[in-house]
Amino acid sequence: MDPLARNVLKGDTEDVKKPRQKTAVERNEDPAARERETAVVEEDTGPVDADSLFGAVKDYLGSHMKEALADIELLSDLNKLAADKYAGMTKHCDQLEPHAEEMRQNYEELKPHLEQIGRLGGALDTLESTVDALDHYTKALAQKLKGVKHSG
Repeated sequence: MDPLARNVLKGDTEDVKKPRQKTAVERNEDPAARERETAVVEEDTGPVDADSLFGAVKDYLGSHMKEALADIELLSDLNKLAADKYAGMTKHCDQLEPHAEEMRQNYEELKPHLEQIGRLGGALDTLESTVDALDHYTKALAQKLKGVKHSG
């Protein structure tokens, strides 16, 4: 249990209003200060009446309720902001959905052409390698022809 709540239930409402001051012993002050502090006659407050006790409990619980209410309000605000953000994202996605469907249809229409381009690319690679082989062959043939002309 919270020490402050324990004191309130015991009837010590002084802690609710202000924190307790440390004694000279707790502050490790010199012995003379300790003697002066103990020489002061403490005032007897007498028995605590029910009204003051309930008032202190009401104040204590009220402060905790205010803190809890502030936390709930903060969470509610955060929840509203998140809901607004997700609503905006949903709206944006709803606007994108028709475009996505249109793109799928376009892809399906272009798919045969893309496959044909892929086949043409393969054929071009084969043709290029054939051209390179033919080029090497013609260069070798040209060298042989030069050799025949110089020897004959």
